[in-house]
Amino acid sequence: MNGYQVLDDNQEFFWAFRIIHNTMLGQDVWQTETISMAGGIPVPDFQDQSEALLLNTIERWCIINRLKIQKELVLEKGAGKYDGYTINGERVFLSIRWLVDAKVYRRRSKRTRIEHFEVHSENREDAKMLAGRKFKGAVVKEFLSLTPSDWGHCYWRDRKGYPNLDPEILSRLKMPENL
Repeated sequence: MNGYQVLDDNQEFFWAFRIIHNTMLGQDVWQTETISMAGGIPVPDFQDQSEALLLNTIERWCIINRLKIQKELVLEKGAGKYDGYTINGERVFLSIRWLVDAKVYRRRSKRTRIEHFEVHSENREDAKMLAGRKFKGAVVKEFLSLTPSDWGHCYWRDRKGYPNLDPEILSRLKMPENL
């Protein structure tokens, strides 16, 4: 099932729907199933003979009502420790910015200080490893906090050609919950 979002002039959420294939009374019918709605303009029940025709009808309706349709993006993380992320089933690499508060022990001065810094990594384990390597002549004794804050420096699709992810795609993604 394909999910889509419709936005208004101000790029605010208007309507979310799925396209489903329904076989009723021996006829093949493609129709929309509303997931959620913001209100405003009433949305008709769209039905057509094929998915492509149905999408074309919805796009024309959106143009008439000054709305914008876009495919809903689903970010998923693999179940394993080293599994990467996928956006709508396509493998991607996403770097996440981690804010770190750590107690750092300086070997020369024999003092412990609290340091605030950031590292960029795909997962929590790698972020801890990078945070431990941050200081020369010092050792991280204790992590006080390690929190994801935003997207990091690098992100790309796992494919040949032009693998970069557009900033518009990143702005539509929510941070993963299982970090």
